[in-house]
Amino acid sequence: VEADRGRVAFQRGPLVFCAEWPDNEDAQVLSLMIDETSVSETRYEPELLNGAQSITVRGVTVSQNQAGKQLFSDPHDIILIPYHLWNNRGPGEMMVWLPLLPE
Repeated sequence: VEADRGRVAFQRGPLVFCAEWPDNEDAQVLSLMIDETSVSETRYEPELLNGAQSITVRGVTVSQNQAGKQLFSDPHDIILIPYHLWNNRGPGEMMVWLPLLPE
């Protein structure tokens, strides 16, 4: 699919994961980019909607200056939750196919 070129989705077993706003409060979810050289880490989160696995991966938040050029923030952890659990904590941003940092 052309729209997903240069993007990545995370799957563990049959579950697809997404980035959602409550888990990434220090960043706008739609501005996240994944560092494809990072190693993902899974963990069980007992407080996450009655218990669920999460995936953590390194990435950055992208912002633009007035000239429209991309400026990258400091790297930070991006937390992903199972897609079927999103939209249970109020309205906000969510993304499944996250863009990769350009090389």
